Amino acid sequence: MIRAVLLVGSVFSCGVASEAKYRLDKVVKPFFYTISIHPDLDQESFIGEVFIHVRISSPVRFIEFHSSNLTVTSLYLNHDQVVEKNTSQLFKYEFLEHELVRITDAQDRLIPSGFHFIHIRYQGLFSKRKTGMFKTGVTRDNKTVSYLVATDFEPTHARTVFPCFDEPAFKAKFQLNLVVPNSSYTALSNMESVRTFSTPDGVFYKFDTTTHQMSTYLLAFVITQVDYIEYVNECNVPLRLYSPSCNNTNNTKLLKFASDALRFYSQYTGMSYTFPKIDLVEYDRNHSAATENWGLITFCTGLLCSNDEMYDDSQRYKVLAHEVAHFWFGNLVTNDWWDDIWLQEGFATFMGLKAERHIFKNSDTSSFSLQYDEDVYWSEYNLNSTPIVNFEETPEGIKKNFNDATYTKGAVLLQMAEQVMGEDHFKCAIRRYICHFATKTATTKDLLKIMQEVRPDLNLREFMESYLYQNEYPIFHVEEKNNEYVLTQSGCKEEQRNKNTYKWTVPITYITSSKSTPTTIWFDRNMDKLTLRKSDEKWIKFNYKEIGYYIVKYSPSLWEKFLTHIREVEKFDGDHLLQEALTLFDANKISCDVVLRYFQKQISVGSKFELNLFLVNAKLSKIKQYDEEAYKLFKIFLRDMLKEAKKDFLAEVMSRMSTQQTKHFLLRIR
Repeated sequence: MIRAVLLVGSVFSCGVASEAKYRLDKVVKPFFYTISIHPDLDQESFIGEVFIHVRISSPVRFIEFHSSNLTVTSLYLNHDQVVEKNTSQLFKYEFLEHELVRITDAQDRLIPSGFHFIHIRYQGLFSKRKTGMFKTGVTRDNKTVSYLVATDFEPTHARTVFPCFDEPAFKAKFQLNLVVPNSSYTALSNMESVRTFSTPDGVFYKFDTTTHQMSTYLLAFVITQVDYIEYVNECNVPLRLYSPSCNNTNNTKLLKFASDALRFYSQYTGMSYTFPKIDLVEYDRNHSAATENWGLITFCTGLLCSNDEMYDDSQRYKVLAHEVAHFWFGNLVTNDWWDDIWLQEGFATFMGLKAERHIFKNSDTSSFSLQYDEDVYWSEYNLNSTPIVNFEETPEGIKKNFNDATYTKGAVLLQMAEQVMGEDHFKCAIRRYICHFATKTATTKDLLKIMQEVRPDLNLREFMESYLYQNEYPIFHVEEKNNEYVLTQSGCKEEQRNKNTYKWTVPITYITSSKSTPTTIWFDRNMDKLTLRKSDEKWIKFNYKEIGYYIVKYSPSLWEKFLTHIREVEKFDGDHLLQEALTLFDANKISCDVVLRYFQKQISVGSKFELNLFLVNAKLSKIKQYDEEAYKLFKIFLRDMLKEAKKDFLAEVMSRMSTQQTKHFLLRIR
C-alpha cells in the first residue's frame, strides 16, 4: 500500500531541493491529458486520476510539474512506480518550493528523450475561496435557490484540481471524465459530453477531446441542477444559458447577442469559432464578473438573468462581448507568460467595444467612457500602478497583473494604434497575428513585429513600447508663444521624482475651430519640444475624441478661449475638456477654479451636461475620502449652482442622495 502524501509547496517530507524555482523548463512539454474526477458534494471533496502524456525533446535529469493541496495515492512514470524515498524502484520524486513536484531517476541517470506518460491518482478538497473547484450557489432576493459545483482556474488554480504543467505556454489537448451524484445533475465542460451511463457511484460523463490544444487555466466544468434555454445560430453552434428563474423572452436576446459577437469576431479575424457549443452559466462569485473558459463561460449572479435588476443590459452586453472576444484573444492565441496578459485583457476590452458598436450600429469611435478613463488616470497618479507589461513569477504577483493597466490602458493603446495605422492596416495586422499564432502562444514582441511589418513607415514600436514598459501617463503642456503653439511633455508624477525620467513617443491629434478633421503629429520621446504654427483659429483642441492616452494642460489663455467659444466645441470634446481638468486637478497641476468655471459655463449656455455632472460627482466621492468638510461644502456649492440654472430636480438629487446613489442615478439618465 502506497502512503498518501500531501502535495503542497510548504510541506516537505524529504527535504527541499536546492534548485527550486517558479518556472518550468520547456524541454518537457505535455500534449495530452486524460482526467477523471469524482466530486463528493456533501463532503466537499473529490478523488481524481490523471494521465499526462509528455514529449521530452532532449535527455533530462528530471521532470517537473505543478500540484497544490492534493494528496497523492499513487504515481507512475510510464509503467514504473514512482516513490518518494530511495528504494529499489526505478524513479523517485521530491517536493520543491512553489508547488512544484520533481521526478528523477533513482540512480541519477538521465531520463531519455521521446514520449512518456505520468499517471497519478490523488484526492483533494473543495476550495473555500471560489477558485480551483468549489461549491457555490445562485442567490435570488438574498436566498440561495440552487447549488452547484464550479471551477475557476485562471491564472494558477488548475494545479489545485489536477497535477499539471500549469503555465500558459504548456498547451495540450484535454479529455475529461466526471462522476455526478445522480441523474438530477447535469455535468458541463468545454466540450459536449459524448457518453453518459449510471454507475454505483453516480452518473458518469465522458466529454469529447478539446478541439484545440489549450492552456490548463481554460479547462472548466460545472455540475448543476439548473435547466437551460438554447439558441442555435446560422453556423449550427448551440448557445445555452443556464440560470434559475430566467424568462425565456428576456434572455434569448443575450444568446442572440453572443451569436452576433461570434459572427463579428470570426469575420474580423478571418478565423471561425471551432468549438462545438457555448454554455453560459451564472453563480455567486466575488473575485471577477466572468471567466472566459473555452466553450463554457461562467458569470456572476445577475449578469445572465435580464429580469434581474442587479445589472442593466448595457453592462451585460459589455461583459458578454469581452468574454466571447477571449475565444480568439487569450484562448486561441495565448500570452506566453503572465507579463503579457494585456494581449488577452486589453484586446478583449478593445474588441468587445468594437463588437458592440458593430452589432448596435453605433459608429461613434469614442469607445471608452469618460468616467472609465478618469478612474484609470486617477489610479495611475494616486496608486502604485504597474506598466502594462509587468513581469511577475509568483501566483500572488501574477494576480496583480489583472488590473486597469492591462484592461483599460491596454485597450486605449490598441485604439491609438488603430487610429495611427488606419483601420484597414490595423485589421490586417490583427489577422496576421491570429493566423500565425493560432493554437500557440505569443508575446508582446510578436505583436509589435507584425504591426511594424504592416506599417514600416511609422515608428510604431517606439510608440507602443513607451506605453507598454513604463507606468504613469504623459502630460503635454501647451503654451502660446508669438505665432506658435509650443508643446512640452512630462510624466504625471514628475514632481515626485525630482526629475523627468519618463518620456513617451506619442501620435498627438488635434482639431481647431476652423478644421474639424483631426490632424496627427508625432511627439518623439527624444524631443524637448514640438511647435505648431498658429493660424486664424479661435481655439485648438488636442486629443480628438479622447482616443489618446495622455492629458493636455492648456495655458490660461487657451482655457479662456474655450470658455468664450464653448458653444462651438463638439459635445464629446467639451466633456473631455472637463475630464482633463478634473484629472489635472487630481494631480495638483491646476486649481479647481478652472473646473468650476468650465462647468458653470456649460450650465449657463444650456448644454446637456448630465455626463459632466456625473464626472464632477465622481470627483466628490474621491474628495470625501480625504476631507469630509470639503466634500460637504463642494456638494452645497454644486447644488446652489444647479438651482441657479433652474435645474431644481438635479439639485434635489445632489442634496438627498449619497455620492454612490447619485452616481448610479446619473448613469441611468445618460
